[in-house]
Amino acid sequence: LFHLPFSNQNRPDQAFTTVRAKKTGKANAASGKIYVTIPPDHFGPIPPENDPIRNQGVLVGEFWADRLDCRQWGAHFPHVAGIAGQADYGSQSVTLSGGYADDEDHGEWFLYTGSGGRDLSGN
Repeated sequence: LFHLPFSNQNRPDQAFTTVRAKKTGKANAASGKIYVTIPPDHFGPIPPENDPIRNQGVLVGEFWADRLDCRQWGAHFPHVAGIAGQADYGSQSVTLSGGYADDEDHGEWFLYTGSGGRDLSGN
C-alpha cells in the first residue's frame, strides 16, 4: 500500500473552494481527502485492496462530476492539466472537459486535440 506524505485525515471529505478561489474557478480549489492508496505516478487498474472506503477499486466506466472528484478516487490527479503522466513513461490518464472545440468523444475512442494554450483566466 502507498501512504500519502501529508495528513489525509485533516482534509475535508469533499473538495471545496473558498470565496477567493471561486472567482478564478476550481483551478484554485482545495482538494478533499484522497480515498485510494496509490502513488501519484501509478499505472494500471486501481483494485479493491487500494480502496479502503468502498472496497471495489475504480471500475471501468465510472465517472465523476469534476476533476477534483477524479483526484479523490485516484483516477486523475492533476487539478487543471488534462493529461497526467511523464514523457519518459507515458500517460496514466486523460480527461476531456469540452474545452477544445476540435475534441471528439465517440464513447469507445476520442480525439484529444491539445493540452495547454487555452486562456484559463475566465474560469
